[in-house]
Amino acid sequence: MIAQEYIPGEDNAGWVCGCSFNAASKLLACAIKRKLRMYPPHRGGSTLAVSQSNPELVELCGRIARRLGIVGHCNIEFRRDVRDGRYYYIETNLRFPSNVEFDEASGVPTAWYSYLAAAELPTPEPAPRVEGVVYLDLGLDLCSAWHSRTPPWVLARQYAPILAGRSSGDYFTWDDPAPALWRLWDLATRAAESCRPFPRQQA
Repeated sequence: MIAQEYIPGEDNAGWVCGCSFNAASKLLACAIKRKLRMYPPHRGGSTLAVSQSNPELVELCGRIARRLGIVGHCNIEFRRDVRDGRYYYIETNLRFPSNVEFDEASGVPTAWYSYLAAAELPTPEPAPRVEGVVYLDLGLDLCSAWHSRTPPWVLARQYAPILAGRSSGDYFTWDDPAPALWRLWDLATRAAESCRPFPRQQA
């Protein structure tokens, strides 16, 4: 039997911390993104997020790693409960996520720190993090916005920092747009197939 509790709050109550730990489970670097939208809507993975400092979560990540003996790279996820304002631990993924580039874009190259720790090389102090860098998975984010009935002007305001160049994503970069175009084509094709009527049964 598995017992679960739904933690109430808006989409932006979710936080994901990309972390690197040395052999002694000491926190070397921590890149934090705050979820703004998810897919499936309200309960899934990040489709729109923003880099944001949160010293309380940095401290919590360090405590969790010491308790569990975490070494290397991982993502630790939290959700803030609107009822008491506390952060509740959701899960730890002991791997490099597909959007690890977001950490570097926000000024915290966690993958590099994990490599230095694995190679037993000195690790410098992290550079100051960059606030307000936007993470976007455009195709799934548009799907989530559609299901959530997000007004167009809200989308425009959320996407504005991307046009200013402060963005990172799994598929899109200005110097190599091909993966993003393929991703959008794949999503559009699957959406079209799901809307086709079922074929009639032959008598």
